[in-house]
Formats: sequence, structure tokens, C-alpha cells
Amino acid sequence: MDNQTKQHLADYVGKCNREVKCAYHFTPKTYFERTGIRPENDDFYPRPKQAVKKEKPSTIDPHYLQATLKHYDYNDFAVGLYNYFPKEKVNSILQKYFVGTAKGRKTIFWQVNRGGDVRTGKIMCYNSETLERSSFITWVHKQFEKFNLAQLYFGAHLLADSKTPVAIAEGEKNAILDALYFPQYNWLAVGGQNMLNVQKLNALRQYDVTLFPDKGKAFKKMGRYGSSGQLQCESK
Repeated sequence: MDNQTKQHLADYVGKCNREVKCAYHFTPKTYFERTGIRPENDDFYPRPKQAVKKEKPSTIDPHYLQATLKHYDYNDFAVGLYNYFPKEKVNSILQKYFVGTAKGRKTIFWQVNRGGDVRTGKIMCYNSETLERSSFITWVHKQFEKFNLAQLYFGAHLLADSKTPVAIAEGEKNAILDALYFPQYNWLAVGGQNMLNVQKLNALRQYDVTLFPDKGKAFKKMGRYGSSGQLQCESK
């Protein structure tokens, strides 16, 4: 029965109440589609989807970032690097890659786009002797209410330079270590092998990109992006 017109449709339209044994179901929508009749109540037909307005990513005042690019003597990650590299070189790389110092000798790996917008910062703890990190991880954006997070590669701000080859490591620590050893690249970090996908890599098509995954399963998993033919990058 059409609830608006109170007209009976057809005897074969409906659903059997013996769903398990019979399972007959001829929907009103199918009836209208097959007969070519458009009901006055057009709820049977899907309405056009309205365009969803994409919310603009939230950003953090860059003054917060700039205030952290110092006090590396009280940053366990930086102190650990001093054991292997000259202090001046370490401090220069940390500032270049926007690595900051947080309370409690913690380290902030800021995520900044090539336009200078600060999206968030990943806060981590390290052992100053072994450079091993603890399980502690938190984020700068959690200090702000109603924050629309859109993460980036760590080091994404360096993509403003399109001439220098790009290298991608898994973690932020590896990106910094690699930058100290191989400064001929602009190093990015995806924050873990599971964070790497075709969509993110497609954004780097105009760059000369090399993947540097960690050894083991990560090499096989990340390496397939370089050999898939979908991307202009190679795996090493």
C-alpha cells in the first residue's frame, strides 16, 4: 500500500513473513522500477548525495614550534646523537628538520607542510646512551580542543626544495640519523611502515624519491611500492 495515495500496488509486492523457509521479498522500489511508474512518495529512490564540505586542517601557531628549537642539552635524543656526531652538526640538523625539546628531556618531531603550516608534533622519549625510545608517545595537537588533524610526512617542509633528491625512512629517528650520514638527500619519515601508501607517495611524483625501509619484513613491504610501476621511485 502506498501510504500517501492509499492505493494498492500489486499482490506480488511485499515480503513473506516466513523469512527462513520462504524468503520471498519483492520490494516496492523494484515494482516502480519495472513498471516505470514513479510514485508520488519518492522515498523509494535515493536522493542525490550532497557534497560533503571538507573541513580545513587545523594548524598550530608556529611560535610554539620555534620556542622548542633549543635547549638540546636537555633533550635526551640530541644528547645521544652527541655521542656519535659533532654537537654543532647535530644541532644544525635538528633545527633544519624541526626537532624540538619538550619538558622532561623529551623530543618533539614537528610535522610542517611546505607552506610552513604546523599540523602537529609527535612527542617521544629516548635513552640518551642507547638512543632507544620508550613506549611513551603523545602529540602536541592534543592540547587543543576541536582540532582537525591532518598528518604529514615528518620533514615535509623540505619539499619546498624540489631539486634535492628525496629519501624516505620509516621512523623519525632514522630520518635524522640518515640526514647526518647522507646530507645529499632531503629525508622524510612516514612514522612506520603501515603509514606508507600509494596515495601519499603519489604526492611525490615530481620528486626523485628513494625508499630506505628497515631490514626484514619492512623492506619487502615498502619495497613493493618502488617496483609496482605505480610510482616514480625505487627501493633500496
